[in-house]
Amino acid sequence: MDRKKLYNKRFEYKKPVFIPHCQYQVVANDIIRKIHDGVYLPGEKLEGVRTLAARYKKGRQIILSAFNELSRRGFVYSEARRGVFVNSLLVTGRFYRLGFFFFYDNPAGSGMMINSVFKEALARN
Repeated sequence: MDRKKLYNKRFEYKKPVFIPHCQYQVVANDIIRKIHDGVYLPGEKLEGVRTLAARYKKGRQIILSAFNELSRRGFVYSEARRGVFVNSLLVTGRFYRLGFFFFYDNPAGSGMMINSVFKEALARN
């Protein structure tokens, strides 16, 4: 092989590396997305563990771990023998999803870009 072909072979484009999340984090992030999209309203009861386990094709323990993560982060709360409910004090919407996206997936991006997005959101309200 000549040098040019060898160079092109070594530096050809490859797909971005997928950073795997734990399974409960994937479920928790999907529920958070649904809360912000309005599928689950503040104060509304979430489906049961078995129903969500069947929907996501995961085990019940993974769904329980996702509920624990959501509870720790303040998105849901549980009541004994009643179920899991979306926190009624949440403020949902597009700009909060943007902030969640930048802060969660790109911790380094919490600088000027985030401040400008939130200033724009406050100016519109």
